[in-house]
Amino acid sequence: MTIDRRILMIANPVAGSQARALAEGARQYLQNRNCSVTLYFTRAAGDAERRARQCQDEDYTLIVAAGGDGTLNEVVNGMYPGGIPLAFLPLGTTNVFALEVGISFDVYKACEQILTGLEAPVFLGCIDGRLFTLMASAGFDAEVVRRVDGRWKARLGKFAYVYSALRTYWRYPFPQILVNDGNGQSVSGYGVVVSNARYYGGRFVLSPSASLRKSSLEVCVLTRPGRFALLLYSFFLLIRKPFPRSMSHFFTTGEVRIDGEGVAVQVDGDDVSCFPAKISLASNPITMILPR
Repeated sequence: MTIDRRILMIANPVAGSQARALAEGARQYLQNRNCSVTLYFTRAAGDAERRARQCQDEDYTLIVAAGGDGTLNEVVNGMYPGGIPLAFLPLGTTNVFALEVGISFDVYKACEQILTGLEAPVFLGCIDGRLFTLMASAGFDAEVVRRVDGRWKARLGKFAYVYSALRTYWRYPFPQILVNDGNGQSVSGYGVVVSNARYYGGRFVLSPSASLRKSSLEVCVLTRPGRFALLLYSFFLLIRKPFPRSMSHFFTTGEVRIDGEGVAVQVDGDDVSCFPAKISLASNPITMILPR
């Protein structure tokens, strides 16, 4: 039997309630389709990044990140700027990347998309040397991410974020954030989202003109503080309406600087807490297998 592809699948076994079993099933499915698959399960944070970095000296023809958006982020950071194509198998809590590019949430259909998909360049963002695929943000949402307990996330999935949001809502002090657009103009706000993709936090569209295939970043600055303002922002997301100009500021850029005191920062759903921060486009895109 001729082996069509040599695949390294880097899987997070706690990305979802059935992630380990689904990853095993995906390996068997791909092997039945003439692929040689090495399945590696991560054991701790940063493990996916370390394994992806090692594979650059091995003879794999494809890397598959199997997990959530955080797992994909780690693999991207480990393999960049290597020339091996990357595919994503969504097994995680939110899987915003899969929504963005049309990857099926059915693991076997997603495997078929990997086999029949096309190679395409995907542009990346970069925050102080760390890459991201979807978005980086600072403010309330990043504080929610920072306070999520990993054990509760493994057990409750998305509800762990809901619980963290409710706790944070009553305690968050709304520190001010200064945002510089890279052209000498500054905007003051209480939250900022730098988007490389349309979707935010699930199926909510925050930046409809953002795209993984474009060499630019979309920036949304939340200019109104307070708990009632948070409810308004949430309401507009739920009804799929843009934020009013009276409480937001949008612009497109290739680089942005954010500064503030005591402000949390998250990247692709994981806490990074680096402040002040410079956010820009990565120097080169990566090659990914995307659905036709």
